[in-house]
Amino acid sequence: MFQKQDGAEDALYLKRDAENAEAKRLRDEADRLWQAGERDKAKELHVKAKQHQEQARTWKQKAMDLDWKHNEEMFEYVQTREHSGQARDGTWIDLHGLSADFAVHKTLEALNAAVKRGLPTVEVITGAGHHSGKSGPVVKRRIKALLQNPPKGLEGLTFRAENDGSLLVSLPAATGFRKMFASWAPAPAAVDVEAQRGARVGAKDNTAPQAKNSEKRPLEDENPRPSKWRRLGWCCRRRFVSS
Repeated sequence: MFQKQDGAEDALYLKRDAENAEAKRLRDEADRLWQAGERDKAKELHVKAKQHQEQARTWKQKAMDLDWKHNEEMFEYVQTREHSGQARDGTWIDLHGLSADFAVHKTLEALNAAVKRGLPTVEVITGAGHHSGKSGPVVKRRIKALLQNPPKGLEGLTFRAENDGSLLVSLPAATGFRKMFASWAPAPAAVDVEAQRGARVGAKDNTAPQAKNSEKRPLEDENPRPSKWRRLGWCCRRRFVSS
């Protein structure tokens, strides 16, 4: 699963890198021609370079969308396979195997839903980060930073470490409309693990879901692609890369 995901993302980033390299080559040649007085040819090359730059952005966006889809698949896999038989009642969330940005997105989603329902606490399982590489526990660090400076709607929350890889978040009491909503909002339906697993298998060929605009990062095609590590305790190490 991991190797297949990485291979698909790597292929898109290689195409992005090739387009950027060709755009740079054309710009350099155009600059040389401009200095030599061949300005019409220089302008033509600059137009071609711009086209390659646009194609590079397209490949990068495709890679980002695919990475988001892979994070969604990983999230569902961990919640169901690693917590078999445990009700997904909104009182816990497991972030193992996710990128830091996606982990923050899912944590905010879970905490806001819990506040609306009037839940007092949510356990956020970040993992201890023992296999995070030289950068250390990236997800754990990002989640702590989020909880130390919560966004609007989550002000007043507190948290403490349950253990080396888990944080217990105490949520602020719902007020106003949120309190009214919590009084009639139904609890999440029981999760049929086998049905979810079958649905995921049948959905493998569907178009990758788009990330919310608020979660998308700006395109920075010239930047190198940094390396990160993510690992589940029961699987082999894989390289996680982001744009």
